[in-house]
Amino acid sequence: MNLQEFNINLFYDGFNEDNLWGYNLVDVFKDIYSKKCKYVVMFISKEYNQKAFSNLERQAALSKALYLDGYILPVRLDDENIKGQPETVHYLDARNLTPKEVATKIANKLRPFELIKSNLVTPPTNEEMQGIVEFNYTNNDGHFLLGKDLWLFETQWTAAGSNSIHVYNDGESITGVAIAESVYSINQITDATVLDYTSRTRSPNTGDVIVYKNKYGFFCAIKILDVKYKGREGATTYSLKIEYKINLNGFNFSDN
Repeated sequence: MNLQEFNINLFYDGFNEDNLWGYNLVDVFKDIYSKKCKYVVMFISKEYNQKAFSNLERQAALSKALYLDGYILPVRLDDENIKGQPETVHYLDARNLTPKEVATKIANKLRPFELIKSNLVTPPTNEEMQGIVEFNYTNNDGHFLLGKDLWLFETQWTAAGSNSIHVYNDGESITGVAIAESVYSINQITDATVLDYTSRTRSPNTGDVIVYKNKYGFFCAIKILDVKYKGREGATTYSLKIEYKINLNGFNFSDN
């Protein structure tokens, strides 16, 4: 989840490299952070305070904050404070929040009278590198997060039937999803790179094994243990039970 998904108009130099090419950044940053912004969200860390351009941004923002209380919205990444701003200013502590929760809080601050939709909350998560989980795939738009950091896999599922499920590669961290044909246990996968990741969605059945690939080049193998579809075969809810394993080193699950 990022601020653009909330239709927030923002400036971040990393998103504007082509537009900034050839310009004097001293003048550009001073104009933007001291004149053109409604708020400045400042992510504070020891490294931020030590960088030259970060100090330029900070000084430009502080010049406006002198007469506009609440202009700087500080987000703390460590115990560092903003040079030039009172320590009594309230911070968000990103160490206790997910990136999605930070984005939601920023959106709520910018649009205090608009309702942030309930489906934009952080979906359920299991940060373990392997395990068995069961969840209702009709909640959270079908999202369930597996792993963390470089080994994060944002899975997404929708109903297909009582013994099958649709799975998607739509997660921000995901680059592909594939079915491991003729494979019935995760440790049978010896080379996840040779699977076919060319479709946005796959529809595995109970007992099938799928593989997700994320943007960092890591793989997560998932076996479909059980699919319940409410009203069919006596099921009273929609639930998906999976076994999963995230490969921390490569693509061979037989020795992982």
